Amino acid sequence: MLKALGKFFRSDNGTGVLEERFLQDYLNNEPFLSKLEPHVKNNALEEVNVLYKLYKEQREPSFIFTAIQLLHAAKWLSDTDYGNKLRSKLNRLTYKDDYGDPVFDDARAELRRFVQKRLYSIVHAIDGSIDSYYSDCARNCDCEHSLLIQWNDEYEPELDDVCELISETSYLFSNHDIPYSIKEFDSTDPYEYERYVAEMLCLLGWDAHATTGSGDQGTDVIAEKNNIKLIVQCKL
Repeated sequence: MLKALGKFFRSDNGTGVLEERFLQDYLNNEPFLSKLEPHVKNNALEEVNVLYKLYKEQREPSFIFTAIQLLHAAKWLSDTDYGNKLRSKLNRLTYKDDYGDPVFDDARAELRRFVQKRLYSIVHAIDGSIDSYYSDCARNCDCEHSLLIQWNDEYEPELDDVCELISETSYLFSNHDIPYSIKEFDSTDPYEYERYVAEMLCLLGWDAHATTGSGDQGTDVIAEKNNIKLIVQCKL
């Protein structure tokens, strides 16, 4: 067993083979990274560097495998043009209740619908694009769950695990430097439009949130900035 692990983790000069391959194939691989949009690439590198630092500190290979899975999930969301749209949609479906606490129920339901509809495409695109060296390595060190999507006893991908992966990856598509265009709103749901307006105000530096939709006396969005309070009524 130790010899088998050595095949994956050690080279003749004592350097970690896994680490070398990871740096070569991902962290220092500009052709791979250039396939991501600039803001996605920057966010991904920031997250991956955190995971790589944890690996360096703890010598725990699961951090590298998690980084690899994240990058492949980001590439799938980018290649399919889903990433920016999904992140924007989930942001619009997240709002604050009457107590000022964020409510994620609608966003979670939308994410689950999104993933369930594309479940096998996601699994094939992510797991199928990872080199067998890494999958063999992950299996040998009992870290397969950190790299590959897991399957349940009924031979189906674990939906909750895929939802969590796509949710975490979608945050890489957050881009607060580029203003959104009103043309990007493509829903006829008035409540979703209120949350969209609140999101746009947040991008402009306001602390804004949509109301809950009942008992708001015509107020759809509340925004505050520099001791100025806005009461907004939205019409779609």
